[in-house]
Amino acid sequence: PYTTLFRSLMAKLVAFTFADGVDIDMEHLSPFTNNFEGSDEFAALIGFITELRTQLDTVRENWVDTAKARRTAMNSTYQSLESWKKQNVKDYYESSIRYLGEVIEQPVPYLEISWTTRFNAFLPETDKWNYLLPDSGHMDKPFESDLEGEHIWPKSGDKIDTINVMAYDAGTPDGKSLRFNFSTILSNFRVQGNVNERKINMGFEAGEQAAGGIWEGEEADEEATRDIVRRNSGGAMIWAINPNEKQHPQAAKLCPILAKNLQGILNPTYAWGPAPTFKIGRAHV
Repeated sequence: PYTTLFRSLMAKLVAFTFADGVDIDMEHLSPFTNNFEGSDEFAALIGFITELRTQLDTVRENWVDTAKARRTAMNSTYQSLESWKKQNVKDYYESSIRYLGEVIEQPVPYLEISWTTRFNAFLPETDKWNYLLPDSGHMDKPFESDLEGEHIWPKSGDKIDTINVMAYDAGTPDGKSLRFNFSTILSNFRVQGNVNERKINMGFEAGEQAAGGIWEGEEADEEATRDIVRRNSGGAMIWAINPNEKQHPQAAKLCPILAKNLQGILNPTYAWGPAPTFKIGRAHV
């Protein structure tokens, strides 16, 4: 029942905020599945994705009507306020009502479902460390999350629009870090997982990383991104866009630089039809 409530809540959140989709960041399901009766995390995620796709399609069908109803309600609320209250909240209401008008004018967006998973979601049975470079640090045992994609993709892949691959955040017991062959990771998804590479964004993390990971550096990420272009893969993503400069001073400085440099290599375009355009100006309320 909680899964049913959660997917309904997520669909309502998209409708309420006019977001363009949902990212499902659940990349460590193996340690928690089948620990007790009814705890099949993979079955729960597959059910969540399946129903969410259906509900997002309904949200899309009602997109314009929802925006119109919201604009009418906000206008009514604003006009009913006393003059001094109107003055206090004028900027919020005017900007929100203007935005809703622009939502109504835009083409109804496609509502995306993206799935964030780790670099080891798909692996060949004969070489489960094939994605490591020769100078990589090494683990003393396999990851518990190995092959999680095999549980999810065959039943949910047709409903997932984008995969964000976490190719970072992996220190090793010897104090080093895993060093990835990004091209091999992409090949594993395509060959072992039967995933269309156009759906895949390779994930990089500049600066400090959690779990003892060490960034491979700007040059390596840029070369991996050029390979993404050559392979006609989907693109890249960077974690995170807003690192705390006190907690992660290097990441706070380097992530924006990396994003700008990778943008110049990828020349990204809007993935789902025409890109929305929003005007600058004041609303009439």
